[in-house]
Amino acid sequence: MKNNTNEFKISKAKQRLLFLLCLTPLISFAIMKPEWVARLVAVAGCTAMLNALIFWYGFNPKTDFISRWSKWARQTESTQQFGQTLLRVLTILMGCFFIWFLTVPIAIDCIRIARNGENSLIHLQGQVTSDDLIFGTFFFRQSITISENGQPTQVPYQVLFYPRYLGRNTQLYQFLITPKTEIVLECDVVTNNQNHF
Repeated sequence: MKNNTNEFKISKAKQRLLFLLCLTPLISFAIMKPEWVARLVAVAGCTAMLNALIFWYGFNPKTDFISRWSKWARQTESTQQFGQTLLRVLTILMGCFFIWFLTVPIAIDCIRIARNGENSLIHLQGQVTSDDLIFGTFFFRQSITISENGQPTQVPYQVLFYPRYLGRNTQLYQFLITPKTEIVLECDVVTNNQNHF
């Protein structure tokens, strides 16, 4: 029983370490300027590392998808084998989904920005009109809609790794947004003497 507990603790520690490894691209905020470039690198890096982790987990023959405490563990060996195979296939399919809908679009945005610089970004000035924030997770993700010249854009933009909760307010912001993935890279408060983009 003690061995099982130790194995469980090691497994949990390994999972935490792998999760922290996925967040290492956040170091870019400390070493890169301007901040929108650091945010782009952080988003692209975290996405790529998460994708690599999913595939590593899915393709690794040592990965045990059925824990000793699950209902599957009390089934016959053939049922357990089927469950292992099914969960492995689902994990790999999830990795493919992430590549197609997340990693590739971010890579396309990165290539466009590397070629054309800030000119390839969407420059938008407006107010935040709505958000779907889950309380306590705003640093990792906020999804907002923006009103430009009083007209809602109807597009939900993703705000990732932003240190401040934006929320709905009357404040006017200038946004830098990636064209394909619609991720807000920069959000500056507009002051009276500040120039428009």
